[in-house]
Amino acid sequence: MDRVRKSYQYVTHLRKPGALRRALRLPKNPYWNFERILEMEKGFHVKSTFFFLQESKKLNLRAPREWGLSLGRYRFHDPEVARAIRMIDSAGWEVGLHGSFESFRDFARLSGEKHDLESVLGHPVAGVRQHYLNLEIPRTWQIQKQAGLSYDASLGLKAGVGYDGIPLFPFEPFQDEFVVLPLAVMDGALFSTVSDTSARLTALTRIVEQAEAKHALLAVLWHQRFLNPAEFPNENSVYESFLRLALEREPWVATSAQVADWWRTHVGGKGH
Repeated sequence: MDRVRKSYQYVTHLRKPGALRRALRLPKNPYWNFERILEMEKGFHVKSTFFFLQESKKLNLRAPREWGLSLGRYRFHDPEVARAIRMIDSAGWEVGLHGSFESFRDFARLSGEKHDLESVLGHPVAGVRQHYLNLEIPRTWQIQKQAGLSYDASLGLKAGVGYDGIPLFPFEPFQDEFVVLPLAVMDGALFSTVSDTSARLTALTRIVEQAEAKHALLAVLWHQRFLNPAEFPNENSVYESFLRLALEREPWVATSAQVADWWRTHVGGKGH
């Protein structure tokens, strides 16, 4: 959940073909798709993890490439956001921490974000995925563990999809209860490297088949802003199509925390 409201993106996205025409037809807040995701996943009898971000990077006018990190931010305690977080949690989905851009190497920042999210939830947060998949190994995992988090879901490709160089299974970097859940598919990487819907589904099918053959973990990252047919008429349907093709193979589908708990209980350093 990088942003829950569309703001500066109205301007930055205008360079895309047809963006102005679509922008004029957009609903009031095209990024507010929480209920849509819950209803979709409920229809498939699956539940996922929502990683919420409380970005704290200050705006640096001399670094235009970083402006997007500082603009359009939200706080966990914003009334509408807090209600959404509690709604998702009470419905049985998991709420995790999306660590801010610089928190991967800043214990005080990460632990403060965790505390703020827990104060909204009313119970501990189990896991984290770092913004931009930022990792400094093993320092980031040490910081996460020190902050009281029990799993990380940040290890994945930023410019591709699949298992190329990515572990097939969760693992415990410190041979203890802290678990890393490798990421196989990120929506932005898929959309930027594969051009059309048919080819995207073909690529996803190959990854699903490989996961099935290897009995591997298949973790996917999807940003809620893409679940918006008015703005993303081509990308909007891909997540639902992915769920349908994956569920045909009758996998076990679970939240990140459930996967990490299962790994600790059933494997936990004993091999695959």
